[in-house]
Amino acid sequence: MNHTATADELTGRETELFNAYAEEASDYDGLAQVGGNVPHGHGQDCTLASLEEKGMVQRFTKCRRSWVRFTAKGIALAARNGIDM
Repeated sequence: MNHTATADELTGRETELFNAYAEEASDYDGLAQVGGNVPHGHGQDCTLASLEEKGMVQRFTKCRRSWVRFTAKGIALAARNGIDM
């Protein structure tokens, strides 16, 4: 699915998690570790999957750890939310 999301299409929970990961990524070259400084559980995993489906982030695994990388669309939304990556 290649859905293009805007800030208006994110739920409150998605926006909260998106901003938390964006703030974390702003300190680490645009990457955030899943389950690192941002609390992560099953509910957050579903929300993160939704952000991925909406094209805001990509998840990948390196050295047996999961990471979040922001897409160009995600970086643009973070900037609109006042988070500079």
